[in-house]
Amino acid sequence: ALERYLYDYVRKIEVDSRLPEIERIAPPPDKVLSFNYTDTYERVYGGEIEAEYNYIHGKANAGNTLDNNMVLGIDEYLDDDRKNKDIEFIAFKKYYQRIHRETVCAYKDWIHPVKKAQKDDDLEHIKHNIYIFGHSLDVTDKDILRELILDNKAHVTIFYYDKAVYGQQIANLVKVIGQDDLIQRTGGPTKTIEFIAQK
Repeated sequence: ALERYLYDYVRKIEVDSRLPEIERIAPPPDKVLSFNYTDTYERVYGGEIEAEYNYIHGKANAGNTLDNNMVLGIDEYLDDDRKNKDIEFIAFKKYYQRIHRETVCAYKDWIHPVKKAQKDDDLEHIKHNIYIFGHSLDVTDKDILRELILDNKAHVTIFYYDKAVYGQQIANLVKVIGQDDLIQRTGGPTKTIEFIAQK
């Protein structure tokens, strides 16, 4: 029912303006990792650029029946000693659902060109610019966010709507990457994370 609602109603809401922050990204993103179930970014911005899309939590689709691929789960809450043994509720965890529902983890290939490079010299020119819009950075997506944000070849720009959202994103990032990494990556010569207010 949620999938039908998203596809039949939410997807058809007209988007009457485009975000200037997205418009100014140059070059435009060639890869889009979406945590949403609808294809809003692809419909609004995708006509002008050719990009690869990875709907990591599934995609609302008109042709789907009761067996859809939407991920509606929780984060891993068990400690390291228990998470691989106590699997009674594994079906409710996001990582399990992503694998089981085959939502594909194409983003892993996007951020790891190291696998394709023959030697370290080939990696000097590689730099990922990652832009995060509309994500709370909640711990439920910790596994993906950590991999993206802690990639040493990445510069991460996080957009926030207002000061309250900004404060919550900082607090959530502490839970995702830890305060030491957050402090190190948001200032000084090792800065790789930047927060920008949306206008």
